[in-house]
Amino acid sequence: MRGLKLVAVFEAAKGGVVVLLGIGVANVHHIAHHLGLENSSYYTSVFIEIFNNLNDRDLWELVVLAMLYSVIRFIEAYGLCKERSWAEWLAIFSGGIYLPFEIIKIAEGYAWWKVVITAVNIMIVGYLISIKLRKNTIKAVTHKSAFHF
Repeated sequence: MRGLKLVAVFEAAKGGVVVLLGIGVANVHHIAHHLGLENSSYYTSVFIEIFNNLNDRDLWELVVLAMLYSVIRFIEAYGLCKERSWAEWLAIFSGGIYLPFEIIKIAEGYAWWKVVITAVNIMIVGYLISIKLRKNTIKAVTHKSAFHF
């Protein structure tokens, strides 16, 4: 199924972005200093200040969480490419779990990018649910017809 492969690429991309962010977080101060960004904007300085206040343990916890998230995304992407049922359920759960929070964020303050992220997530979860329902229907029909003589 082409749609599953597309979702798999999307999930792998999310994992890849988090890996890159994790590498960037681990080196944020060095990168900002090297690029001369320490005082270039309010947001950059706030971001750097947050990471300057993290101790080594907090930083390692962030890195471990980022890597765990990425590994889960890569495993999910692999399973979706191979059309594994467990990967479809994992994708439904992992995409669906964010929906209430995304809707709350939209309700707190409209922003076009919040709506786009939520809409994409709803489309992916809806698509995966439709695949599961279709497979279950096919399985039920096949199972019933096997018992008719």
